[in-house]
Amino acid sequence: MNADKTNYDLLYNPRLVVKNYQEIFDRWGEQSERARASLDCYLDVPYGPSEAEKMDVFRAQERAAGF
Repeated sequence: MNADKTNYDLLYNPRLVVKNYQEIFDRWGEQSERARASLDCYLDVPYGPSEAEKMDVFRAQERAAGF
């Protein structure tokens, strides 16, 4: 890729190229809320020393095959 001729904002910022991006982002937020409310999960589990190093863990609903 030629950096001089590439507009990285268009490549990596969906708000610039996806017409209904806000509807999609809103749907993702709603689906995330439902998942957190209905699934067995641990939120903001630290994996490092900084405040930014946290993750959400969602446990499998069934025992994994092979275990």
